[in-house]
Amino acid sequence: MSEEQTRQLTPVMRATVGALAERMSLQVDAEALMGTLMSTVFADTSGATQADLALVLHVANKHNLDPITREIYAFKANGRVLPIVGVDGWYKIANSHPQFDGLEFEYTDSPDGELVSVTCRVFRKDRKHAIEATEFLSECQKGTEPWKKWPRRMLRHKAAIQAFRMAFGFAGFYEPDEAERIIESSPDDIDTTVVDSTPITDEQYTALNHAISAAFDLTDGNIRADATAFVGRLKEAFGIDQLDELPSDQFDACLARIGDAAKFRNDNAFDQPKTDDEIPGYTPAS
Repeated sequence: MSEEQTRQLTPVMRATVGALAERMSLQVDAEALMGTLMSTVFADTSGATQADLALVLHVANKHNLDPITREIYAFKANGRVLPIVGVDGWYKIANSHPQFDGLEFEYTDSPDGELVSVTCRVFRKDRKHAIEATEFLSECQKGTEPWKKWPRRMLRHKAAIQAFRMAFGFAGFYEPDEAERIIESSPDDIDTTVVDSTPITDEQYTALNHAISAAFDLTDGNIRADATAFVGRLKEAFGIDQLDELPSDQFDACLARIGDAAKFRNDNAFDQPKTDDEIPGYTPAS
């Protein structure tokens, strides 16, 4: 992104940067803030487009991350601009989730005392069982100084981040160690799938509401308790606060879950589910 582009922000970039300034209570205009970001957070993104950087800021705004303190930053690797969330940012996002109920770690050593693996268990207030992820040193360790000096700490971070992803459905951003591995990989080794965090369009939002209305017989305009509960669980499954924040690449998956709920209601003729697991779409999206 050039200096000229900084002075001529697109409407999307201007709105995104403006939202960031408002959220952080910064009394500056969008161009001034973007200039600061380009010399700090986005310093290593030469050639990136405004759309690339808007995606990074969208993730920052969605998860209340501070790019100035590098809780999130942009990183360019092999032609891709990646939103990178630092370790502190990952813990901040998890701690901010309303269903987060703590975590614990379990270390496994070999008979001679060498670290083998670390397991992280994440507890949710609405789950009976913890969600856990295990990372193995043999698969993760690199020859860098942090891994040589603090292998337990580094592996603990890896396990926690994977557990957070599984527990809360976080997607669309990476952690620093993953970024380093992408740089070391050849282009053929890289998953080039682009994660689209752009919210759904107004038309898609309307389509989801119509589908929910049809699934729960809301044509009379009345609000049903089971429909309200389902929408709450649907938002939780996709890690969003409002339905119109659903990433556009998750639209089809969300619509399918609503269809599953409609079929389940028709097949079982229930008014109010007795357990969480009875409603399709409750399991967090992968």
